[in-house]
Amino acid sequence: MKLFEDLGVLWQRRHWRAVMVACGIAALAVLLLGGFDRAPSVTLDQLESPAGERVDNGAFAMTPLCAWTSDLYPGQPPGMRGQHRFLVLRMRVENLADDWLAMSAYLGQDVVWLADGRTDPRRPKYTQRADDHTLPVLQPGLPLNVDLIWELPDGTVAPRGPVWGVYKRRHVERGYLAGDEFWVQDGPGYRMPIALAGPCDGTMS
Repeated sequence: MKLFEDLGVLWQRRHWRAVMVACGIAALAVLLLGGFDRAPSVTLDQLESPAGERVDNGAFAMTPLCAWTSDLYPGQPPGMRGQHRFLVLRMRVENLADDWLAMSAYLGQDVVWLADGRTDPRRPKYTQRADDHTLPVLQPGLPLNVDLIWELPDGTVAPRGPVWGVYKRRHVERGYLAGDEFWVQDGPGYRMPIALAGPCDGTMS
């Protein structure tokens, strides 16, 4: 068929080989994003991480510090108090990769709030530094306290013991077909039940 003949011609060109490989990896990542919806519960039960326990998802080392709800998220102007309710998770995050540019974006994809405690993964609306509330720049090997913030839908009551999920991430080495390296999501990794308390300063004994 002409379609397969055309694909064969494109495959001979290095640029198009890289595009095809990148598309294939992106499709795989989309499939894996639904992992917390489909994963067997026994897998998630075996990988629970309470507050203060360090976990490693392949790309990041993360230590959940505290969680709370508020009508004003950290750094938000006081005049906006009461307009919405927010769920905040503060974590100490260390970038285990050699790169920093894409890693900050990956963090907001890898930590999700499991709205029903086991499934319904929701990404944070905001991801920011805990100290100055700016966008986090995750330099390799330098731990940073980060606030991940979810805006609760109107009328939603946050559970006393919310649960978060952490996806694993896998590094794909630079290869012959594609010249770039990739970090792809690799299924559900950890389930983190964290009791609501209040804001913490992030210091650890």
